[in-house]
Amino acid sequence: MKAFIFDLDGVLVDTAKYHYIAWKTIGTSFNFNL
Repeated sequence: MKAFIFDLDGVLVDTAKYHYIAWKTIGTSFNFNL
């Protein structure tokens, strides 16, 4: 391996909306509303 990219959330890629979608999907399956 010649290189390794480490991303703290929001530095290179903003994943907040994907986290929200994932938690909303899981919550809905357990009858929780976000």
